[in-house]
Amino acid sequence: MVIDKATKYDRQLRLWGPDGQEALENASIALFGATATGCETLKNLVLPGIGQFTIIDDKQVKYEDCGVNFFVRLTDVSRPRAEVAVELLNELNTDVIGHVWHESPEEAVYSSMSRITETFDLVIVAEMPLPALHRLADRLYAEDIPLIVAQTNGFIGRIQISIPEHTVIETHPDTSSDLRLDKPWPDLLELAANLDLSSLDDEAHTHVPFVLLLLHYKRLWLTEHGNLPTTYEQKNAFKDLIRAEIRNNDEENFDEAIANVWRACGKSTISSDVQRILDDDKCRHLTAKSTMFWFLARGVADFVNLSEEGDGLLPLSGALPDMKSTTEAYVQLQHIYRAKAKVDAGKVLIHVQDHLASVGLSRDRYSQEEVEHFCKHSANLKLLRYSSLKDQTHFDKLPLEDGASDPSAFVLAYHAAELQASPEDYPGQRNEADLASCTQALLTTTGTLLGRNPPSAVHKACAELVRSGGGELHNIASLVGGVASQEAIKLLTKQYVPLNNTWIFDGVHSTSQVFQL
Repeated sequence: MVIDKATKYDRQLRLWGPDGQEALENASIALFGATATGCETLKNLVLPGIGQFTIIDDKQVKYEDCGVNFFVRLTDVSRPRAEVAVELLNELNTDVIGHVWHESPEEAVYSSMSRITETFDLVIVAEMPLPALHRLADRLYAEDIPLIVAQTNGFIGRIQISIPEHTVIETHPDTSSDLRLDKPWPDLLELAANLDLSSLDDEAHTHVPFVLLLLHYKRLWLTEHGNLPTTYEQKNAFKDLIRAEIRNNDEENFDEAIANVWRACGKSTISSDVQRILDDDKCRHLTAKSTMFWFLARGVADFVNLSEEGDGLLPLSGALPDMKSTTEAYVQLQHIYRAKAKVDAGKVLIHVQDHLASVGLSRDRYSQEEVEHFCKHSANLKLLRYSSLKDQTHFDKLPLEDGASDPSAFVLAYHAAELQASPEDYPGQRNEADLASCTQALLTTTGTLLGRNPPSAVHKACAELVRSGGGELHNIASLVGGVASQEAIKLLTKQYVPLNNTWIFDGVHSTSQVFQL
């Protein structure tokens, strides 16, 4: 039975829409190292339908792999690990194409870097010696290709992300409505001015949208007081003014108006995150190589700065929240908001076209629909700039504390372990009889990295990594793989906000934390 994609991917389409799904289906992903964590990460990318993936690995399946990696079987012992993993991952989704690259991750980096950068849209590293990882990371960073490092060691997991810059238009906030009650435009004011509550019967009175109620009572308040309420007492008095007109207990629209008094009394502003984008050098100084994000951001900045257009405010989003109303009244209000949003976006488009022409590009490079989409989400734009993987070693930024559970201690311990590890010998892996000396050696390295004696939490972190000896546990690998794949989807779809830049999971204490290094 053939299932159409709209049905097959229905649930995820509700999360990231057709544009996000198209980005996934066009993506080519590389996984270095067919470990349990790496395979679990790929599993969660194959199921939602990435275009294709390649596993780079030269190891054979061992008996110990079968106890932690669900994508190898006992009958596969001594077979190429990448080949087995690709076979089983391919069974999960016939829309996805998996490839095998029979070479060690280290050798692939040193012999085929151009092939890597030309083939893949995102790279995941689950297993690779540190020198080769840094070489790969530096090249990917220069090519603006996202890198995710996802690894587990016993009960501890770590994810690192590296990419020079990541911009997000659709951040999916809890609410994107901008009612603009402090600066209503003529069409909205006219609709509110025509509201005569005293002439409405009880049924109609119960279904007046709260936006119009707030504008109505705001006009009455200003007529009597001259200024909007600012103090706690004044705002309560304003609520009492609205509350006095409630006719029965079923008037949810009046309850909504009272709950949203803060919207009528406050001022529309631009968030600091968005303002930083509008003030960014990439926004101010466009070139022919600037991305769509920066051209559209500059158009919005011009709109904001012109008193006859935005007058210090962003283009209207045009989105309305749900509210108690008749369908007719809601649609009428919605039409007014959407019409204003379309006009604002049209003004932004003119600015964008002027800037495109100024750098020798076609004025028609971006469509009205693309600009409208950007303007709709402009209040929640996000810009993230990541450190390169080599630079994610500013351990002085870690909030290291003494205590039983401090995820930041594992950031330091993990890096120290990588410095000591060889391809076949992770600290504690071969010297099981002398874990104490392995721990002390690792602790000495952390002290060198930190430039001082590490606190007791680092002692505990080093002991835990040595005790695990580089071994994986399936439940931890599954959890970390789930988080890594979630971050990969954010990076590929350019929706939602990915973590920046290091994430640690402590399975012993069931805690996790993000560190920006």
